Amino acid sequence: MANDIMTQLQARNETLTQAIARNGSRNARQLQSLSTEHEKITRLTQQLTASALRREENSNRREALLTETRTFISQMGKLLLVEQPDWRLPFEFQDGMVNMAIKNDMDDDTRDALSLNLRDWSLDFNQDQLALQDAATTMMEGGIRSLHELNRYMPDIAKAATATRDSAQTWAQAAISTRNQLHIAPQAFHVAQTMLADVAKNGGVSVADQTLWIERFAARTGAQGTEGLAELAATQQIAMQNAPSAAAAEDNFAHFLHTTFSRKTDNWFASQGVDLRGSLLEHQQNGMGVAQAMAHIVEMQLQKMNPLILDQFKQAMKIDDLSARADALQALVTQFNLGEMFGDRQTLDFLAPMLANSGEFQQLKTSNMQAGQSTMLDSDFTTRMSSPLEQTKALQLALNDLWLTVGLQLMPAIGDLAESLTPLIRQFSAWLRDNPALVQGIAKFIGAIWLFNGALSVLKLGANLVASPIIRLIDLFLKLKARLALSGAIGKAWNALKGLGGGLSRVGGWLKGLGRGFLQLGSRLKGLGRVFMTLGRWVLRFLLMTPLGRIISVIVGAVLLIYRYFEPIKKFFLGLWERIKEIFAGGVLGITAFILDWSPLGIFYKAFAGLMSWLGIDLPASFSEFGGKMISSLVNSLVKAFPVLGEVFSKIKSYIPDWLKKVIGISVEPQGAAIMPGVAGMALAGPVPPPLATGAKSPVTPSPLSVPPKTAAKPLILPPRAQGNVQVHFSPQVTVQGNGANAAGEVNKVLALNKHQLEKLINDVMAQQQRRGYA
Repeated sequence: MANDIMTQLQARNETLTQAIARNGSRNARQLQSLSTEHEKITRLTQQLTASALRREENSNRREALLTETRTFISQMGKLLLVEQPDWRLPFEFQDGMVNMAIKNDMDDDTRDALSLNLRDWSLDFNQDQLALQDAATTMMEGGIRSLHELNRYMPDIAKAATATRDSAQTWAQAAISTRNQLHIAPQAFHVAQTMLADVAKNGGVSVADQTLWIERFAARTGAQGTEGLAELAATQQIAMQNAPSAAAAEDNFAHFLHTTFSRKTDNWFASQGVDLRGSLLEHQQNGMGVAQAMAHIVEMQLQKMNPLILDQFKQAMKIDDLSARADALQALVTQFNLGEMFGDRQTLDFLAPMLANSGEFQQLKTSNMQAGQSTMLDSDFTTRMSSPLEQTKALQLALNDLWLTVGLQLMPAIGDLAESLTPLIRQFSAWLRDNPALVQGIAKFIGAIWLFNGALSVLKLGANLVASPIIRLIDLFLKLKARLALSGAIGKAWNALKGLGGGLSRVGGWLKGLGRGFLQLGSRLKGLGRVFMTLGRWVLRFLLMTPLGRIISVIVGAVLLIYRYFEPIKKFFLGLWERIKEIFAGGVLGITAFILDWSPLGIFYKAFAGLMSWLGIDLPASFSEFGGKMISSLVNSLVKAFPVLGEVFSKIKSYIPDWLKKVIGISVEPQGAAIMPGVAGMALAGPVPPPLATGAKSPVTPSPLSVPPKTAAKPLILPPRAQGNVQVHFSPQVTVQGNGANAAGEVNKVLALNKHQLEKLINDVMAQQQRRGYA
C-alpha cells in the first residue's frame, strides 16, 4: 500500500512540476498556489520515503535480531544439553491418560488428579513424563489400580529409577512382583526396593533379573514378605556363582526344585533311611527355606557316606574355569556313586556352591535384611541429582512441563476446531465421491500442465544448448568486426589477415586433397557396406540388450545415416568448400570484406528461407532483396490505394538531387564520366576504359614509357574553409606499358586503390565541414 501511495505522490509531483512550467508566465497567485502544493507533495514524498527506509531498516534489524536470538538459543541448548519440546507431547500424554481411564474405569476427576500427580513426580524425581505414565499403565495392568495405591508406589518408583538408572518400567514390574508374589504391602515397598537395589549394587544381579526370579520361584519355595525376598535374593546370588548367566542360574535352581520333590529322590533317601519330606518340613519349621533345608539334608547324608566328599566339593568350587569346574564335580559324582542323589547335572551345578558355601548363604540373607532398613536409595538419589547431566535433564523436564501446560490448555480449542472442520471435510469427500469425473478431469488437467511445463523446460534446454555455440560464434565475429572497424586496428590486422589467408589457402589445398581421398574411399566402401547391412541389423538387436551395446548402436547408427545420406552431405560440404574458395580467391580484401559484411541476420534469413522452402514457400536469395521487394510492394500498394501518394513519391524523388546539392553540397549530375560505386551520395569522375583484347594497345597509352614515380592524377579541388558546396572531381590517368595482355585487371586494381584514397579524403573533408559549422 505504501508503494501505491508513493507512486501516486510521484505522479502528482510530476503533474505539478509540468503545471508550474506551463503557468510560469501567468499571475503570481496561481503560481504561488502551485508552488505551495508542489512543496507539500514533495515533503510528503520525502516523509514517506524516510518512513519506508525506517521500516525496511527496522525489518532488517528484526531479522538480524531473530537470527542472533535463534543462534543464542541453539548455542544455549547445546551448552545445557536441552532440546525444543516435542510438539506432540501434549497430545501423546493426554491420549495416554485417556487410555488409562478407559481400561481402569476412571472418572475424569481421578484421571486429571493422576495426570497432575504424574507431572509433579516427574519434576520432583527427574523422570520423563511419558516414562512415568508408562510405568503407571504397567502398574494398572498388574492389578494396582486405585489412586491411593498409585500415590504410594509411584514416588518410590520414580526416585529409585533416578538413583539406580534403571527404568521406571523395571521398578513398576518389581512392585507388582513383590505385591502379588511376596505379598509385601505398599508401605513396605520402600524396604523391598532397598534390598533389590543393594543386591544389584553389590551382588551383581540386576533388578530385572531379581524380578524374574521372584516371579518364577516365590510360589514354589513358599517365600513371603521381606524375609522371603532376602532368602530368594541370597539363593540367586549363590546360584550365580556356578552359572554363566542369570538365565542358566534360573534353570539350575528349577532343576534342583524338580529333583528335590521327585519320587525318585524320595526313594533314594528312603533307601538310605532318611524321610526326605519329613526332614524338609522340620527344617522349614525352624526358619529355613527349601534350598537351605535341602542343602543341609544333603550335607549331613554326605558326611555319613564319606567326610572327604565335602572337602573335595569345596576344592572343586575353587576352580575358576566353569567348564573345568563342572568336569571336576562330575568326576566326584562318578567316583562316589552320587548320581542317584543329585539326579542330573544341573541339580549338581546348584547344590555344589550351596554345599561349598553354606555359611555364605546365611550371611547373604542377613545382609539383605539389614540393607532393607538402610537409607541407601535416598543417599544415592541425592548424589545422583548433583550430576550435571541430571541437572540439565531437570531443565529439559521443566521445559517439557511448560509445553504440557500450554498444550493442555489449548487442547479444548484445538478439539473444537477439529470437530468443526471434520463435517466439512466429510461433506467435501462425499461430494468428490459423487463427482469422480470432475476429480479425474482436474487431475488430468494438472498432469497435462505438469507434463507441458516439463516438456517446455526440456525444449528450452535443448534450444539453449543448440544456441549457445552460435551465440558464442556471433559474439566472436562481432568482436572481431568491432576491432577491425577501429581506425588503428585495421593496419595492425592487415598483416595478420595476410598470413591467415595464406595459411588457410594451404590448409584448403590439403583439405581438398583429403576430401578427394575420402570420396574415393567412400565409393569403394559403398559396395562393402551393403554386404554388412544385414549382419549389422542382427548385431544391433543383440547390442540393444546392454547399456554399452546401446552406446555402440548409437555410434553405428550415426555412421549408417552418414553412409545412407552421403550424397546430400557431400553436396553440402562441396558447396561450403566452393564458398570458402570464393572468399579466399579475393585475397586479403575478400576475407576482410566477408568479415565486415557478415551479420547474424543473414544467417537467420538463410535458415528461415530454408524452412519456408521446405514448406513450399520460396523466398528471395538474399535478405536485402527480400527487404527491397517488401518496400516496393508496400509502395505499390499505397500508390494503388491512394493515387495522390504517387505524386508525393515522385516529388520526393525529384527533390532529392536538389536537396543533396543545396544542403550537403554533393553534385549527383554526371560530368562526362561514369558514376563510380562505392561512396554513398558522391559522384566520382573516374572513367574506366573497357577491357582490352589480347595484344591490343591501350588508347590511353601515349608512349611505352615507364610510369613516373609520382601520380599523374590531377589534384583534388578542396576549397579551404569555404562555406559553399563541396564539388569533388575524380579524374585519374592510367598509363599501361607493354602489349596490354592483362591491362583490364591492372587498371581496375589501380582504380580500386585510388577510390579508397578518395573515400578517406572525402570523409576528412566532411568532418572538417561539420567542425566548422559548429564553430
